[in-house]
Amino acid sequence: IEYEELIRKSEFSNGVELLYTPNEINNTFDLYYVFEMGRIHDKKLPLAIDYLEYLGTDQYSAEDFKKELYKLGASYSVNAGMDQVYVHLSGLSENMTEAMILFESLISNAQPNKQALDNMVKDIMKERADAKQNQQNVFSHLVMFGMYGEENPATHILSEKELEKLTPAELVGIVKDLKNYEHKVLYYGNKPFENVMEIVAENHEMGKELKKVEDKDFKQKATEKNIVYFVDFDTPQSMILMVSRSQQYNKALLPTIRLYNSYFGQGMKSLVFQEMREKRSLAYTAMSIYQNPSEKDEYHSTLAFIATQYDKIDDAIGGLTELQNDMPESEKSFQLAKESITEEMRTERITQASILFNYLAAQKLGVDYDMRKDIYEQVPRLTFKEIKKFQEDYVSNQARTIMILGKKDELDKKMLKKYGKVKKVKMKDIFGY
Repeated sequence: IEYEELIRKSEFSNGVELLYTPNEINNTFDLYYVFEMGRIHDKKLPLAIDYLEYLGTDQYSAEDFKKELYKLGASYSVNAGMDQVYVHLSGLSENMTEAMILFESLISNAQPNKQALDNMVKDIMKERADAKQNQQNVFSHLVMFGMYGEENPATHILSEKELEKLTPAELVGIVKDLKNYEHKVLYYGNKPFENVMEIVAENHEMGKELKKVEDKDFKQKATEKNIVYFVDFDTPQSMILMVSRSQQYNKALLPTIRLYNSYFGQGMKSLVFQEMREKRSLAYTAMSIYQNPSEKDEYHSTLAFIATQYDKIDDAIGGLTELQNDMPESEKSFQLAKESITEEMRTERITQASILFNYLAAQKLGVDYDMRKDIYEQVPRLTFKEIKKFQEDYVSNQARTIMILGKKDELDKKMLKKYGKVKKVKMKDIFGY
């Protein structure tokens, strides 16, 4: 993607930036407000966002508001991410102004609804109880615990008492105050750039001086020694994730990482899958990747996942560790990995509004160009020796945090001690409630 060619930029008087890319396909638009605040900054924020769906304005009930928006051929969604809020309005270009006016009236004039809040809190309580019965949910919470500790993105939620104390006015106030925080406006559509600037300036309510939230983040724990966490859960097979935090983000290694992952542990043709499942029958599924962070001040990590029978846990962990420590060479597989990356990139297309989000992702990593260019140019030139050196430097013989979900009576604790200190983790520890 040539950002300079496809994206036009401008700023409003308060510093809010407009990013514009043209829609040359049809007569629809996508308008986004990306606010630089999220769940990490305010635990009540995601609830305020969810609450908005049940509210009307001083003119329309919640049901009538949706009908009015539907008449315009428009729809909206609001989502609270960890450090950003995404507001999305889309529809027919000819009705963009009317849709904006209507939607902005909801943000600025949402009317509190006590019954809707009571119902929402009841639903949350039920969802929390159900979450502890869901195998995938439990495992994902265990992973967060293992990577970040007790205070982590999954446990950063309101307590039951805090939920019960919430008031409708409080949540509505959070929604109304969004406009006063730093944000960007993203537009994908067929209206002229100058026209979009005018429409947004006239109809998007923004504070004259925008507030900036204090920088907050959850930092992944350094992996200093081997440790095994397990949660007792009634499942027919064990689920295991092995994690090692590595170096801080290194852009120069992206092509090497892409090829390493493709060859070694990502996908059904990878070395790990072929060895662990097809040849040794040690796992139902297996993978191992060197993961890239989403921001430049975060860390790369080695992640390896195995789902296996209880009586094969020792051989599975041992076999995967052996592969991570000493990667076998297969010239045929290595060339196939190169070719698959090149072919995938030749046919891959990032289009429409995704161009804007691709640009924002690059900005978070401190670059101003499409980093796939580096991967496409460098992967064909990389040798197995370079990939092997990469594994030796950043993957082999590293301390590992191992997280296991399975029945405690089926887990051999004595055997697990081979891989680090063994700690049983309770549901309350990983869920925070």
